[in-house]
Amino acid sequence: MYLKKGACIVLFIILMISFSFSITLKVGVYNNYPWEYVENNSIQGILPDVLSFVSKKNNWKIEYTYLDYDSLHRLFDEKKIDVIAGTIDRDPEVKNGFFTRISTRWIILVKKSSDKRRIISIFDLRNATVATENILHAKFLEQMAKKFKLKINILVSDTPLAVLKNLQKGTADFALVDTMYLNNKNIIKGLKQTRLQFPTMDIGFLFSKENSSYFKIFNNEIINLKKNKESIYYKDLAKYTKAEKTKEYPRWLYYAIFMSLVFFIFLIYIALLLNIKIKKTTKEIEEKNLELIAENKKLQNLRKRISLLNKKVEKSYQKLDFYINRLDRLYDIFSEIIKNDSDEEDISEKILNFTIDSIREANCGSVSIKREDKWVFLAAVGHDKDMLNRLELKSQYFIMPEKTILLKNIENKDIKIMPAELYSKFSKALLPIKETILAPIRIGNNVRGNLAVDISKSVKGSFSKASLRIASNMSSVCSAFLTMKSYIKIQKDYQREMILTLIEMLELFDPYTEGHSEFVAQYSENLARLLKLSKRDQSTIYWAGLLHDIGKIGVPKEILNKPGPLTKEEFDKVKEHPLLGYSVLNASKDLKEIAIIVRQHHERYDGKGYPDGLKGKEICLGARIISIIDAWEAMTAERPYKEALNFDEAIEEIKRNLGTQFDPEIGKMFLQKMLRAEVEDVRSQEEK
Repeated sequence: MYLKKGACIVLFIILMISFSFSITLKVGVYNNYPWEYVENNSIQGILPDVLSFVSKKNNWKIEYTYLDYDSLHRLFDEKKIDVIAGTIDRDPEVKNGFFTRISTRWIILVKKSSDKRRIISIFDLRNATVATENILHAKFLEQMAKKFKLKINILVSDTPLAVLKNLQKGTADFALVDTMYLNNKNIIKGLKQTRLQFPTMDIGFLFSKENSSYFKIFNNEIINLKKNKESIYYKDLAKYTKAEKTKEYPRWLYYAIFMSLVFFIFLIYIALLLNIKIKKTTKEIEEKNLELIAENKKLQNLRKRISLLNKKVEKSYQKLDFYINRLDRLYDIFSEIIKNDSDEEDISEKILNFTIDSIREANCGSVSIKREDKWVFLAAVGHDKDMLNRLELKSQYFIMPEKTILLKNIENKDIKIMPAELYSKFSKALLPIKETILAPIRIGNNVRGNLAVDISKSVKGSFSKASLRIASNMSSVCSAFLTMKSYIKIQKDYQREMILTLIEMLELFDPYTEGHSEFVAQYSENLARLLKLSKRDQSTIYWAGLLHDIGKIGVPKEILNKPGPLTKEEFDKVKEHPLLGYSVLNASKDLKEIAIIVRQHHERYDGKGYPDGLKGKEICLGARIISIIDAWEAMTAERPYKEALNFDEAIEEIKRNLGTQFDPEIGKMFLQKMLRAEVEDVRSQEEK
């Protein structure tokens, strides 16, 4: 008897101790399906389920407070609740407590699969209706619309499924949903994801700072739940993202429903005939319908205005693209113009094409200049340039105005100046012309040609004042280019004359090298072309070939013309000629590149050459090319102190020195491609 009483007392004490250690957490929740919501007067959702699991395990009591989101945060600040379920990490209140993340969510925009609209930014949602699943998403979208001054109609639904159904029914244009629902093909049937998605939001529990110890326990429990794929956390995620199953009904049931509907409609029809009040109701409905029609017309007018504005904006963008394209092309033309090696026909063609594209009425034209007493076409669009240049056209047949002019039926003016037979051929090379703008091309201060922009007789329209201005400006560009080319040619001719004078002086000084420099220059340029070097590099190598032995002017004449072998001292004197040539040429800033090639043309690929003992690719490419041609000419030419080698002997000598004296790659190119045709010609002549 006493034993039973003692046991009861002990059990009572244990229960009291257990009760004394249990705590009560006041938790605030709001409507945020599926995370937390009220159904049948019960708090349900993923977050309450997780909280219930952890509280049971740790002997906690939960006391829920169900309010709106803002009210919960006010109670939290007043310390009337301990925890807020469903807080997002972006909320400023997170700084006032401890936040534990339950899930990271992306908000993404979806649309119907049949919707062809291209959605890449929030600006594409202007005037659209967007369905969203909770007030937080709606607030976020409102903030974005306000920030970018956009009108977006927001339709808030209770559940994500309701959001997607609004989109599928056409109530909304787009839907803003959590990415957790996009993995279920049944839910998003007939829908597809757009490229527009918004930054992540972490959703979880916010504990007050006074409950830091419970926060640590709760946070550890959440970590363990996420590690276990069979936990309540993953089960709830699967549960709330699962699609609703559609029940299958027997076919006869559909027929029965259809017949019932027909019968019901028949009854309604009879009732309408019998019920007088329906007439009054119908009249009221018609009046309302008229009001709706009037409102609809207003909306249609508004849509038309918006459509017109959109078209204006689109035209503005097209104009902007047009001018940007023109600027890009003009930049390319100027970039080509400033290059010294730019081709005048190529640049003239680009200037003409740009001018015709810029003057929309034009569809053909030409660039032509006077050369001595001949008239040459540098470029043509719509006309046959090659045929025109084959004709013997004199400059006196063409008009060269001092300023830009507009001419109609220019062919009638040409026939008065040009001989009849020549005009017949000339007219066949041209499209029939209705109007022409002639803009003068000046080289220096003199008019030397025309930029002609034409409208053919098959095209409607006429030139405007703006067309004349564009043609005049582009003729100025063409004039500047051709003037620059003229000055460059004069400069090159001057340099050529100066260099040829130096070569003549060298040949007078050393008569045995007559023709040697021209041979080396021409063959070196040909080899550079085979190696696919630029035209500028080919030209540089040509001039370096002409001048490679210019330093021999500084070597005593008796040593250069000595018929027998040279002494070591004499040969050392001869070896000074690359340095002497370099010092002469390097004094000119225009010949510095040539000077380097001249200095290095006696260097060897194995590093045993002179004057600097350079090796391999340390020797510049031009010097490596000239080295082979110089050696080939020296071997195959007669000299007072040696006999010439035949072609086979010279070829074997080149092969034997590949990789030692000569660059092996350049040497192979010289032997395989450059000499093949020449060797075959020589051998055929020897056989004859």
